[in-house]
Amino acid sequence: MSQRPAVFVFKGVPSRFHHGALAVCRTLGRLGVPVWANDELERAPAARSRYRTGSAVWQPWPASPGESVERLVAWARTQDERALLMPVDDVATVAVEEHADELAEWFRFPRQPEGLARRLSSKWTMAQLAQEHGLPTATVARVDDLADLDDLLVEFGLPVVIKRIEGWSPDARGVASVSVARTRERAREIVAEHPGNLLLQEYIPGASATSWMFNGYFDEEGRCLFGATGYKVRQYPVSGGFTTLGQLEPHDELQTAVVRFLEGVGYRGIVDLGLRLDVRDGRYKLLDVNPRVGSTFRLFVDSADDDVVRVCYSHLVDGRAEPRTAPVQPRRWLAEPHDFRAGCALVASGGLSLRAFVGSAVSADERAWWAADDRAPFMSALLSDVRATASLALEGFRASPV
Repeated sequence: MSQRPAVFVFKGVPSRFHHGALAVCRTLGRLGVPVWANDELERAPAARSRYRTGSAVWQPWPASPGESVERLVAWARTQDERALLMPVDDVATVAVEEHADELAEWFRFPRQPEGLARRLSSKWTMAQLAQEHGLPTATVARVDDLADLDDLLVEFGLPVVIKRIEGWSPDARGVASVSVARTRERAREIVAEHPGNLLLQEYIPGASATSWMFNGYFDEEGRCLFGATGYKVRQYPVSGGFTTLGQLEPHDELQTAVVRFLEGVGYRGIVDLGLRLDVRDGRYKLLDVNPRVGSTFRLFVDSADDDVVRVCYSHLVDGRAEPRTAPVQPRRWLAEPHDFRAGCALVASGGLSLRAFVGSAVSADERAWWAADDRAPFMSALLSDVRATASLALEGFRASPV
């Protein structure tokens, strides 16, 4: 039996602990699909997975998107068939969009309308698109300097969300993707450190469970072949951040509105989208769109164990173009190290009992790092964390006065 076409999981930014990239390897590797990925180290924790066919070690890391494309093409030349290219961060997504014609000779991937991935990745133009297509969104405003900030804080009030507009630009390195400023002084501090690539977003009050997500896959005709919704049980940072414990929960009304928006902009491929229920007016407001696979995609799994990555491979490689009809049942997904930090913070503040924290963590249906059939990545990541902690402790001990 001939080997199936491979998948290359493409990171645009070095990240040793990218659990989304690991999840892509597992979900396709379990189907017998060869999966490769680029790493900055020879023995990165995710590279230890039994479902990783091979690693392309990029040392030094490419200095530009063009250099990344050159390395992708060099790898693709070693393959007998065109592989499926799957970007897993903003830098990789925009690089694929900007070099689509060159890459299409060597890889399969969904082709978006020109410039759409960039517009959706930008928090500013994403909000404009949502308004144009009638999807409610949180109020936003660009902030370029401290004078702008002082005027805008009068309008927005406190607390206020400060977001990085473009995550792929060179000046985005070192800038937190999202921060919540509860004081004028903290807001001024953030803007002073990173001017020019920030916007203010209205703070929508509510618990993490009011933060909803949609994962979907759209074919070349714009049809939604797979879609599912869920919400955050916990997040890190706890005041507003990425999902550490998620709950899969069908929400037909929300899914219909999101699919209508994505069809309206002509979306193609995998999408990861975040919204928040504003209890003040009862509307779900768009916060983020990731025009790519998201790190939490294994939360969104139907009863046939299909997810957006499997549907994408099935469509682009196997030619299967039928919408998935298997029912979606409630389930939970956990990102261990981050959820431990989130849970500890909530327990310390009195917002969660220790018993409830432990119980919710233990009962998760799937975890980002631990898998009974693939333990090496978890053990490697744990050992790396222990080594890093010990190194910091030793450095502090050496620096302390005798």
